[in-house]
Amino acid sequence: MSNVNDSPMVCEDKPIILVRNRRPAGYIAMPANVSRVARFAASEVARYMHRVSGAQIDVRQLPRELLDRNELPHDCIIAMELVSSGERTVESTDTVDDSYQLIARNGKVRLRASSERGLLYASYELLERIGCQWVLPSAMHEYIPQSADVIIPSLSITRKPSYELRTFIEDPKHVIWGDQRWLELHIEDSTAFVDWMGKQRINRFMPHRVVPLVALERILPMMSERGIEREIGGHIIPELLPRELFDTDPDLFRMNEKGERVPDGNLCPSNERALNIVAQNALEMALQSHSPFLHVWGADLVAGGWCHCSRCNAYTPQQQYLRVCEAIARAIREARLTTDVDYIAYHDTLQPDFGRTVNEPLYFLYAPRERCYAHPLDESDCIINQHYYDALKALQEAFNGRGYIFEYYGDALLFGSLMVPLSNVIVRDLRAYHRMGVRSIMCLTFGSFSWWAYGINLYAFARLAWDVDANWDAVEFFTALYQRWGGAVADIYAVVEDAMLPIVEEHDPMRGTIRDATHAEHRLNVIKRALRKLRDASRDAKQLLTEMMRSGDEELSMRWRADVELLRLTRLQLLLLMAMVRARRAKLGERPPIELLSCASADMHAQYRHWRKHALQLLNGFEEALRDDSSPVPLLLRGTWGALGAVDYQRRVVRRV
Repeated sequence: MSNVNDSPMVCEDKPIILVRNRRPAGYIAMPANVSRVARFAASEVARYMHRVSGAQIDVRQLPRELLDRNELPHDCIIAMELVSSGERTVESTDTVDDSYQLIARNGKVRLRASSERGLLYASYELLERIGCQWVLPSAMHEYIPQSADVIIPSLSITRKPSYELRTFIEDPKHVIWGDQRWLELHIEDSTAFVDWMGKQRINRFMPHRVVPLVALERILPMMSERGIEREIGGHIIPELLPRELFDTDPDLFRMNEKGERVPDGNLCPSNERALNIVAQNALEMALQSHSPFLHVWGADLVAGGWCHCSRCNAYTPQQQYLRVCEAIARAIREARLTTDVDYIAYHDTLQPDFGRTVNEPLYFLYAPRERCYAHPLDESDCIINQHYYDALKALQEAFNGRGYIFEYYGDALLFGSLMVPLSNVIVRDLRAYHRMGVRSIMCLTFGSFSWWAYGINLYAFARLAWDVDANWDAVEFFTALYQRWGGAVADIYAVVEDAMLPIVEEHDPMRGTIRDATHAEHRLNVIKRALRKLRDASRDAKQLLTEMMRSGDEELSMRWRADVELLRLTRLQLLLLMAMVRARRAKLGERPPIELLSCASADMHAQYRHWRKHALQLLNGFEEALRDDSSPVPLLLRGTWGALGAVDYQRRVVRRV
């Protein structure tokens, strides 16, 4: 049960006046001797109340025993109360208590929680109830009402999160670290993202391990004052066994299928010294970071990263990987650290083919990247997702329910920079995961491009991760962004979602992978139908843009123009995909599909030069838009996957065709 009171209980009392005619009705009281999270919570209430009304509200520290009394000082209008762990605001077995109460009665507002982070979340609930909205990162996406009076109705509500761990993870492949401007833009994006995560009740963030110290130094203090804990790790197993050891001790490393020891991939899990080196280096990483979670994943390969020596050949990739994870977890446990460790169920380690019980208290991290995103995971009629759903059930049994979900709702690589709104699938996914007993979930993003192309996905994820029973309505999201135009925008996005869901039935749609001529014909029909629907959506989007511009609302017009450009990019991508699938279908009769899909031959370029020319013309048009200073696309996408990544991706597609 996520929220103890799904609808607030209205008390028999008058509304509480917080500000009247830009004058505060009192001060904000907070407990003395609290850490930076509670202090930040009080400052946020004061700051946004000032932005709403212009009123300067004082923040004062009071002894806790005074705040615990039923009668507060007469000039205290908002009281922030920390209750003891034995007096939790709701009954909970969670180790992380983010629950809170918001009580407005008898002329006072009380924010009560047993953790300082709970107080922060209560503060944002209060601000939301006076009209503040933060649907996406950055100031351009927030809405702060303006009023000389601030009044809140009498009410009493209790909130408890549906998921104990609510996490975003960012992949910065889009950032050119050697370029100072890219670095500055990444820092700008990251600080906006962290600020938004706090407002959306996200309590974990995993910056990529390649992010330089100068960037971390900007976001880590922000994370700390918002109570957002940092998770570390990733595809680090190859790094935990230093590659320079290969020259002196090649037996530490994996053997490939040819019987050769090689310094790529992971390691030889049958080698006790290799296991010890990896475990000790992981322990050192945990000791230095003080992180609550260390993710230890193998080389990021579909398959082929594990060992084929005579001893390891007796074990599956899952068994080899589990042996490594258990060695790391054991080293951390023996060092008396509380850092959690995971086993990622991903590619060739998805199915828990262990042949034995798991010997250490590991989490499994379920990463179903090849699933179908056209349907919810528990859709019984989807053969692909049933396979992944069954794998999740097997993992829960193998790991005694200690599960963590890794989802890809903001993955620009997986979706090939295509516009893919998935909010209805996300709502059903998070409810299905919750019904299965999972209480930890994370979502992958690629910088500000993900806010642009998958903004509704990220918002839906954050909302449902906090309250899985929340009433989801895309119109509310778009109304927060586009105000009186929200309904029209939601209608256009509904058409886009209907067009794009069949495209993402198969993973990595922009790869254009085909199995045979029948499959190729099916994919071409899917693409054609999507293009017809996107053409209609584009027509309506341009008409709406014209109406916005005529209304004189320049800010909303520029925001919507960016979405119109995104729709144009998506249509371009699909035209390129159609050209590639047509070329591959024609070549199927001449060479095996695997060979066809693994090389780009010169005769394909010559035979399909008319498609290549058409694709290049479209590509040049998009590049011209990026170079045009009047276009909002460069302003939104500089330093992100979209600006250079999407164009480079298209160039690679054109070469294949």
